[in-house]
Amino acid sequence: MKTRFFTTFAILFALIVNFAVPASAKPVGNLPANMKFDEGKFTSYIHDKVAANTIGYALVVYKDGKYLTSSAAGYSVLKKDVPDILAEGLSFRPETRINIASVTKPITATAVLKALQNNPNVSLDSKVAPFLPSNWTLGPGVANLSFKDFMSQYTGMNDNKGNTSISGLRKWIADGVTRPKSSYLYINGNLAIFRIVLPYLVANQTIRNSYNSQAQMDEKGFNTLISNKFVEIVRNTVFTPMGIKNVSMKDDNKYATRFYNRNNNAPGYKTGDWTPIGGGGGWFMSAYELGTFMSNLRYNDSILAPSTRKLMDDNFLGWETPAEFKNFQGKYGDYLGHGGLLKYNDDAESTKVGMVSIVVNFPDGIQGVLLINSIGDYPAKDRLMKDAFDQAVVLKQNKKA
Repeated sequence: MKTRFFTTFAILFALIVNFAVPASAKPVGNLPANMKFDEGKFTSYIHDKVAANTIGYALVVYKDGKYLTSSAAGYSVLKKDVPDILAEGLSFRPETRINIASVTKPITATAVLKALQNNPNVSLDSKVAPFLPSNWTLGPGVANLSFKDFMSQYTGMNDNKGNTSISGLRKWIADGVTRPKSSYLYINGNLAIFRIVLPYLVANQTIRNSYNSQAQMDEKGFNTLISNKFVEIVRNTVFTPMGIKNVSMKDDNKYATRFYNRNNNAPGYKTGDWTPIGGGGGWFMSAYELGTFMSNLRYNDSILAPSTRKLMDDNFLGWETPAEFKNFQGKYGDYLGHGGLLKYNDDAESTKVGMVSIVVNFPDGIQGVLLINSIGDYPAKDRLMKDAFDQAVVLKQNKKA
């Protein structure tokens, strides 16, 4: 399998991620004073675990908001799926876009927090219900759910099996709170609901009224309208200020990245357009673009103010909670991140395909992004990154006199 390590892009990405880094900013604390992070050990560990067991992967590492290193191997799409490819496949590179699945959730949370930050009349503890379509039925307890409840995954709502279509979300809201709110449950709808809520939140009352009219007349047309507006808002308020351009929730390109399974010969799978179901998943981004997002989110105060960022991190808004996702509990403390997983054709092992994505904030300002376009015999995504970091922390060498 073709292997590439990318260390020459540092200058290019230093130009892209060029904001000032606050001197005090260190994600998830610091390593012990006598320890340091070895990026070579980190990238080699990931490569050794996944390169031979996947069709393609890309990894990027940032430190203190600046690009540090990257690696990649394999293919984004194979010749068997696009016969006019001259080689065995198209190389999977750090700039290759892929559906990042649930790593979309911290992006959605960032956009919502940005909107709340800019609206003095609405806070994290404000209720979400006023920003839902007026013709939707609010089930028991929904009127009392706050922005914080949804973004932290503590709503008490039922698991509707990941259905984030407009009809699925409407029924989910109508079913209401069915469990104790104190009982954590990871539900795609908890973040996907902001595909509807965010456009209402940033609109004036006249536009909200027009949304309500559209929702009553034509639910499908309403979903197209509101979903496209959601994409526009996230682009304008999050991605564009970060220098991330032209990202989308669809990739109709003939050569778009496919999902595979290293252990079978099933055709590669294209996920198509996630715009009508996005919010909990669906952005097509590269490892570089996700690295740029992560570094800006952590260090660029023009995206989120330090106080807003602290609320996001302290309450795990859009992040996976280490107490629930044990693989974020590392040797050097709790790490902050989110993983993504998509599988298709689950009923038959011979046709099953899928992908994995993960972003993590580690101590000492280290941030990692890993994208894999296939199922294979590699460790679970969260543990893979945690273990890679933990073994890459080494003793500092004493300087000779």
